[in-house]
Amino acid sequence: MPLESATYISDLVTSNPAASDPMAGADDHMRLIKATLKNTFPSIDGAVNVTQAQLNTLVTGVTLLSPSGAKLRTNDYLSSSAVGRVSVFADNGAGTAVSVLDLFGSGPTAAQVHGNLSVDQAVTATQGFSGPGIVPIGTMVMWLADALPTQGVWCWANGGTLSRTGNGAALFALWGTTYGAGDGSTTFNVPNMQEAVPVGKSTMGGAASPGLLASIAAGLKGALGGLFGTDTTTLSASQIPTITANGSMTGTASGSISGSASGVILGGTSGGGGVGGGGNFGLSGNAGVSGSFSGSASVSGSVTSNNTGGGAHSNLQPSRTVNFIIRIG
Repeated sequence: MPLESATYISDLVTSNPAASDPMAGADDHMRLIKATLKNTFPSIDGAVNVTQAQLNTLVTGVTLLSPSGAKLRTNDYLSSSAVGRVSVFADNGAGTAVSVLDLFGSGPTAAQVHGNLSVDQAVTATQGFSGPGIVPIGTMVMWLADALPTQGVWCWANGGTLSRTGNGAALFALWGTTYGAGDGSTTFNVPNMQEAVPVGKSTMGGAASPGLLASIAAGLKGALGGLFGTDTTTLSASQIPTITANGSMTGTASGSISGSASGVILGGTSGGGGVGGGGNFGLSGNAGVSGSFSGSASVSGSVTSNNTGGGAHSNLQPSRTVNFIIRIG
């Protein structure tokens, strides 16, 4: 029979050579087998140490050496425990896996790490990460820059709107319209933290209210997004305390007074001779007055007034301005 044609192992015909072929034809078949083996494994130039069990667990399409140069270390190996799933094992040298990274294909949708996994370069993901240590969607944090972070998807906590089905879908599923209904159909609002200080919600987590803000209505301090407080306050007359002033005054006074007086009194007489006879009489002299006085007095009383200028006073504590951002994806 003529020599068969083959390039790779899959091209070989297991029934050749036929028993009737001469020895020379059998030799041609042996050379063909060698050629197809070398064509099938062109890069194998040394011993292959993986076992048949390890080879049998490899998933079709796994490349140990990629064009970018990524590769597994000599103490790592691949396996597959299910169709569409690849597991990378880190071997401790004694044939025992100390760390396992499961990479899923068409099966489960998330990778899993069993043990310790170290990455010494940046990791980029087209889908979100989850697990302990990951900031969950809906978290609000203080941010000390005027540009949103590039790691993850964030928005400003400035009362703006997000799409209910687009980039804000995960947040809308968590919040709904707690902080505003947006346009009422396609959007919703995020909290507005501009010029506001966060305060712990009353009855947080089902706990009893501590009553520290007794003057604030329960509907405000007990509801997410409640806004209360002012930056200044003008006191009313009932808020100004009564002002009462009491006092007394005592003292003494003393002194003297003196003086003199002089004069002449002239009068007529009757009868031309003596008194009552038509004659004249005269009286002259001096008089003096002197003396002293002393005394004391005391005065007491009270004054009550509610007089006020009516100005407002500040309620602000020392503060520092920051940005607040919210993780939305």
